Amino acid sequence: NTPFTISFNNALRMFIKQDHYTHVMVMNNDISLTSEEFWAINERVGGRQGIFSASCNSPHPEVMSPEGNAGTRLVDWLEFVSPVFSRDVVQDVGYLDEQMTLGWGIDIDYCYRAKQKGYTCTLLQNIQFTHYEHKSQDSHYEYSIKAQDEMDSALLKKYGANWRKMLRFKC
Repeated sequence: NTPFTISFNNALRMFIKQDHYTHVMVMNNDISLTSEEFWAINERVGGRQGIFSASCNSPHPEVMSPEGNAGTRLVDWLEFVSPVFSRDVVQDVGYLDEQMTLGWGIDIDYCYRAKQKGYTCTLLQNIQFTHYEHKSQDSHYEYSIKAQDEMDSALLKKYGANWRKMLRFKC
């Protein structure tokens, strides 16, 4: 019953306490990722810094769908369905903004802050997992209205009226 963003931050805090790990993958409970896909992600990330994600069926194809033939693609932000964070990025950028407890906007904001510090957001285009969107919510319609309002309010306060353009959020 812990709000999404607080749960996500708790996972990142546990990761930082374990100093022998270089990366952490935080996964939603409504995805399907095979062990082969997991190990392929692990191999691609290696010791690289930044934030990474395999591609998935997402309502945000501009950042989560493969383009062209390259194995990886730098994107403005990644949807935090199953992201991989390097230790460096979490130590330098910190945690997700808990003003957005329902989870919408945390990914856009965090990736923006990471990019401001010189990190990249990389889509691993040759690996794809399935996101069974919104299966963990009783009423997605009600949730989406609350989450959208929460995101709009927090990002407006933080970045001003042009936050969508500034953070390159097209939806």
